Amino acid sequence: METKVKRVGADFRTGTIAYYGPDDKTVTKIIVGITVGAGENFIDTKKWSSESKDIKNDSQILREISAYLNLSKVDSVARIERVMGCPHEAGIDYPEGMPCPACPFWVNEA
Repeated sequence: METKVKRVGADFRTGTIAYYGPDDKTVTKIIVGITVGAGENFIDTKKWSSESKDIKNDSQILREISAYLNLSKVDSVARIERVMGCPHEAGIDYPEGMPCPACPFWVNEA
């Protein structure tokens, strides 16, 4: 994906790509968020995931992410290269305050 810069100011849109997975090498979830201006809150997010397959270089997903960023009219894209953590959500996929039972790798990494 290529970084674009067209305009600055309150309507400047940034797309942020973050990777999650069961360990620090495997990407099973990608979240893309869109912010406007200097805002720290996402105005929109979209998720792609797989239960077991590494999707970081999946051509179909990369095309969908590119289309989403283009549709969102982003001016810049920031990508965090490392896997940020477990792809499961506390309070949804496992009890809040507990470690994820599916991702033991992250127990001591947080």
